[in-house]
Amino acid sequence: MSMAVKTKTPSYALLLGIDINHAYYADGVCPDFITKPSSATQQWLAGHRCVVKPKINGVEIYIQTDGQGNPFIAFGDQDKLSFELALRNADFLLFTDKGNLPNGKDANTQITFDNPNNPGNALVEITRNFNQMTSERVSIAFQAKLVRWIYYLLTSTDDLNEYLIGQNVNPAPYTWTSDNGNDDRVSGGLALQSPNFKISRFLSNQMIPCQESGIKNIQLTLKGSQTTTTLIDHLPNPYYRNFLQTDDVASAGNKIDAIYHIMTQLNTTT
Repeated sequence: MSMAVKTKTPSYALLLGIDINHAYYADGVCPDFITKPSSATQQWLAGHRCVVKPKINGVEIYIQTDGQGNPFIAFGDQDKLSFELALRNADFLLFTDKGNLPNGKDANTQITFDNPNNPGNALVEITRNFNQMTSERVSIAFQAKLVRWIYYLLTSTDDLNEYLIGQNVNPAPYTWTSDNGNDDRVSGGLALQSPNFKISRFLSNQMIPCQESGIKNIQLTLKGSQTTTTLIDHLPNPYYRNFLQTDDVASAGNKIDAIYHIMTQLNTTT
């Protein structure tokens, strides 16, 4: 009687992981790129019995081991793996600081963008002694674009109330100043579209990063003679597509990048 021969299941271990992160997203995970090995690296990985597992923000490479934690097929002393990052979000540059691009955490990790002035697709080259099974993770971190935040408030022309915008925390990291913004293109457009409204503009005094999640406690308040009434507890983030360049009130002649949100307040008694 013949005996069935049991086949030992190959064992695998993590050889390398690439994680793409972005400060804009609430969880830090950046889904804006497709990450895949270059054609030469794909052949190299296949020849070393590696498995490529894409994920939403990068890729993981698993390698067959000899059961003792070593590669089943040994590498050279220094090998280079190349991975292509293909941008798939056309809005990426609208909320990304392109002047502060990642370039690798050390001399053995190089990140090269096709066009640094208009970053999109990139090549990641990692040179290591991959016989040392460290389960290394390479982090590629993008920073969010810093802009001023502007809120436009439309009120009735006969509304004589004084409105304020600010954070209800102490100390407040961000503050807003009401200024004469009728010369910018958004104020001008609102004046044409809504001639029966008074337009107030509130410009942040600080640069604020674009961010997916809202900043809590940015309030719209009504200032009275003795008390201040909160009208809105948490104002929404300005949308990064609502972009404009406007005059910097602190430096005449200079322009600043800003994003804006428009709101209307009606039927408020003085």
